[in-house]
Amino acid sequence: MVIFSTFNVFLILAYGYIWQSQWPIYDRILQLILPILHMVILILISLGLLLLVYIYRNKSISAWITYHKAAFSIFALVLLLLWTFPFWFSSCHIVQFKELPSRPLITAHRGANKQAPENTVPSFEIAAQMKDGGLFALESDVQESLDGELIIMHDRNFRRTTNIKNIFPDKSSAGVHELSLSEIKELDAGSWFSDDYINTKVPTFKEVLDIVKYYQTPFIYDIYMFNSTLNSTIFYERAYDKLIEDIKEMQVDSLIYWLIEQERLDTEIKVLRERLPNATAIIAYNRASKPDLPLQYNISYINAKFTLYNSQIKELTDLGIGVNIYTVNARWLFDQLWLMNVTSVTTNYCERFIETESPSVWYISRNSYNIALVIIFIIHLASLGMISFKLLKERKNHL
Repeated sequence: MVIFSTFNVFLILAYGYIWQSQWPIYDRILQLILPILHMVILILISLGLLLLVYIYRNKSISAWITYHKAAFSIFALVLLLLWTFPFWFSSCHIVQFKELPSRPLITAHRGANKQAPENTVPSFEIAAQMKDGGLFALESDVQESLDGELIIMHDRNFRRTTNIKNIFPDKSSAGVHELSLSEIKELDAGSWFSDDYINTKVPTFKEVLDIVKYYQTPFIYDIYMFNSTLNSTIFYERAYDKLIEDIKEMQVDSLIYWLIEQERLDTEIKVLRERLPNATAIIAYNRASKPDLPLQYNISYINAKFTLYNSQIKELTDLGIGVNIYTVNARWLFDQLWLMNVTSVTTNYCERFIETESPSVWYISRNSYNIALVIIFIIHLASLGMISFKLLKERKNHL
């Protein structure tokens, strides 16, 4: 038993190491592993008890138990913990539903960024063409250039995704807000990914809206501000004006999902309701968020990291709130969220998950799980009953 338990701990740690890029995620790994380990240990104990009954059917067992009294006491405590396990640990793999929920819709993180360079027109076009296969939306980040143009860019500078070191060596670490649109358009945002995308440009917000309109694909975005010299109020007011101007000009109001950070919630929800009423607001949600927060602002969608608690996801889905989880790249994690009836996930592998037909991870209905526990409990009870009866009989004969 000690060796087996040590192996289990090692297995859990190994799983954690393999998926360390998804930290902190131990709770989700435990949900995947612990119910199986729990059931295996209970079955092994059942076999052990039955073997004990068989071996000592014609032998005295009281002497053996007396000799191993300490070990037997520890065993009794472990057995008690094992039987209380379902009351203090829950797993999304033990499901309540009768039918498998619909597969989560797919949000393309910076476009189809494994098939084309991220945050470029080709990347967004490839992703948008997957709409019929289950793509929910495109996702990216908006920043402002030196001359006030809205640019699609995640990083605070262009070093990782362009050839800025070659074009502007003295500005290689310059932020988006430190280059004009004409300078940004000189950069090559595709050759780092593949020769097929040489001279691909960094797109403007309006250029992405053109794709959104053509393919009628929703667009989730948030606004990044890295210019520490600018007053944040002035920056955001100016950004709102430009964003809304472009959205209205392109007539894509209903396809816009405006991601709002909680610290800007009061301001941006007012702007959105008054000036862009057909757009959808999404709250940036986290573990510290109150479950009724979306309802307070009459918002029906939230965006949260994959580390959101299971209980929070259940509370939100029970309230009818749409839940988008980011950034989900591991297949087993995608399947777990599927079992939890998550509405959509943001991923770098949209083409992979769109082709998924059923979860690859294990799951079992709550009724089947309970039936298995009852059968094992009866075996344990019967075995312990026979051992107790034999002990009483031996003590009676001894007297």
